[in-house]
Amino acid sequence: MKDSIIRISITLLDVDPAIWRRIEAPASITLEGLHDVIQIVMGWADYHLHHFQFGDVMYGAPTPEDRDMHDGRKIKLSTALVDGERAFDYVYDYGDNWCCVVVLEAVAPAILGVTYPCLVEGARPRSSRGCRRSLGLWRVPGGYRRPKARASQGTA
Repeated sequence: MKDSIIRISITLLDVDPAIWRRIEAPASITLEGLHDVIQIVMGWADYHLHHFQFGDVMYGAPTPEDRDMHDGRKIKLSTALVDGERAFDYVYDYGDNWCCVVVLEAVAPAILGVTYPCLVEGARPRSSRGCRRSLGLWRVPGGYRRPKARASQGTA
């Protein structure tokens, strides 16, 4: 799976109309890296705890008190494919309990000149419930990016 990408759909559950994104990411991305990508494409600010749920097994940022949480920084997305997992949950913000279903749709060779991960498509803006600010992503060929701070927004 070296130099492979995985096409991934991410759908926020219990929201109507649906908020969803389709991304492509390297098969070598870790679950923690996927968390970072989800935060950006959904317009969230990474203020809250999170985990990925594969059946009864949770992956995230373990703490000494939470012995049920496995370290998401050590697991690559390609491992989930090898283990036969095609769909799993991503839970963010335990207070609001935002749950996304993540589906690994396809594996393909990486395209030369394309920077991964990238946003392929999506629908609906981010959920404003509980979001304090937008990450201010700009649409660019092949995905989204964060704008650079303007000089006028510098220090006071």
